[in-house]
Amino acid sequence: MGVTTVSEPTSSTKAAAAAPGVGPVRLALTPLLVFAIAAVTATILGFATYALVSAGKESEGFESLGWALLGALVALIVGLGVTIAGLIVSARRLFLPGHRAAPVVLALVGPVVALALAMAVSTFLPDAAPPVLSLLSLAALAAPSLAFLWCGTTAPTQAVLVRGGGALAALVVVGSLVLYVVSDSREDAVVADLPLVLFDGTSAETPYGWTRDAFTTTAVRSETAFAPEGHEAYLKYFAPGGVAFLTMRTEVGECSPTPVRDYTCQVVGSLPAGELRSYATTDTYASYPDSAEFLVLVYPDGSGVSMNVDQVQTPGQDVLSRLQRVDRERFEAATGAGFDLQP
Repeated sequence: MGVTTVSEPTSSTKAAAAAPGVGPVRLALTPLLVFAIAAVTATILGFATYALVSAGKESEGFESLGWALLGALVALIVGLGVTIAGLIVSARRLFLPGHRAAPVVLALVGPVVALALAMAVSTFLPDAAPPVLSLLSLAALAAPSLAFLWCGTTAPTQAVLVRGGGALAALVVVGSLVLYVVSDSREDAVVADLPLVLFDGTSAETPYGWTRDAFTTTAVRSETAFAPEGHEAYLKYFAPGGVAFLTMRTEVGECSPTPVRDYTCQVVGSLPAGELRSYATTDTYASYPDSAEFLVLVYPDGSGVSMNVDQVQTPGQDVLSRLQRVDRERFEAATGAGFDLQP
């Protein structure tokens, strides 16, 4: 009479840890449902907390901010609590005894790791941030579902998940790199059209004793104030009488005595580099990029540099006469900042 031996399952024949009747679709969708319920619950209770503590009270600056922070804290605590409780309850229903802790832990740790990596990339590798952040954001969203799928399926299915995940990651990386290259090319084209200027062509610091507000990046934005189209970037200074913005514009637009975009314009003189115009608002304004009056040096190619002159004591013509156009390399070296093309 022979003796039958039962061997341990190999990695390729490992039994699934999911409970009977639980398929991959349910494994994948349950964590997403838990996170959705947690988000809705946290949002409702966060707003309810804010409404409760602020009921019948007048908003007074920092006090209102404190109420909002309290609501956000309540939302965070509730969201985390509902998520943990929901994943534990789901694991008890979806997995066999002895296999319930791993999916919960992985579902919680996965998004945290992905978001921590995203923060690290943003801080230490800003040039690589756009494509990598896209991949990490997708990983954070998919991590809970992948954790449940991985823990609840057999080794062959896990191999399929690895191949599918690798293909998806490759697709995201390639797509993000393409978008990054396209975006970078567009940024280069816009910056090339900007009339970048420095004082005497050498420095971003003024000869007037102004204090420059140094940025880590020079923001390039779409047109504002009197400019109907194009892009702009500015240098910001704290000057006697107010804040001065020297705004470099790819296109200044027409000069008309009748209001255009709530500004009238007249030619007031010239400098060796180009024409001087004054733009005055016909409407009220709040803060920069709008201003009551701009003095603008318009170059022959239609680009220009403007300065808000209604609050600054230093004559605008003197300031604009000291500015000389430079290339991107010299501008970035003088300001210590690269360019960032904003949506």
